[in-house]
Amino acid sequence: MVQTRNADGSTSGPDPIATQLAAIAAKLEAMDDGDPREWILKAEKYFRYYHIPDEEKVGVASMHLEGDALDLFSWLSTDQEVAYWEDLTLAFQKHFGPAKFQNPDEHLCSVKQTGTVQEYRQEFAKRSSRVTNWPDHCLLGVFLNGLKGELKSDARIHKPRTVYKAMSLALEFESKANHKQSRYLRGECFRCGEKYDPGHRCKTNTLKLCEKGDIDNPIEDEDEDSSAEP
Repeated sequence: MVQTRNADGSTSGPDPIATQLAAIAAKLEAMDDGDPREWILKAEKYFRYYHIPDEEKVGVASMHLEGDALDLFSWLSTDQEVAYWEDLTLAFQKHFGPAKFQNPDEHLCSVKQTGTVQEYRQEFAKRSSRVTNWPDHCLLGVFLNGLKGELKSDARIHKPRTVYKAMSLALEFESKANHKQSRYLRGECFRCGEKYDPGHRCKTNTLKLCEKGDIDNPIEDEDEDSSAEP
């Protein structure tokens, strides 16, 4: 229990501020090494939720450092105290972050779709979360440019204005392409889904043409024709 020490050396009840900070720190996961991105984001969520003042952030976080992370923090604190949370996170990212993320802008620009659209969306989101101050139209351009050939062309034709719309279009066109491919593998017609052969004609389309023809060119009643005067 954290107690408050009075000026005369005696102690009184629990220090409410210290107790709160200890409770908050207890909910933070320990950080050792590896990519610190996830840990930093979780810590910042705690800070916002509990309204931790800036001057307390480093202290709360330092209580949950272990191994290499704790060694780094101790080394940084040797010459002078690490007072700012931004300085601490920058040091962690520089020392423990993957080399490919040392230049997040360049890493984002090189993103390419190699698997499904869903996998590409996840990779794009991961890379774009590490950049700052990118205009929406630039993010959109990078996303479209990274799509596979046909998907890129199909999505660009519809001129999406946001990344989310481009993602939706890419998923839709991928689904249609997969459906077409599955019909091909089963030997079915791309359009109607019936078994395909060299003389195949889509019944659905033929029926529609007949119905349209019936409307445009109605067949006259033969009895009326025969009874009509020449």
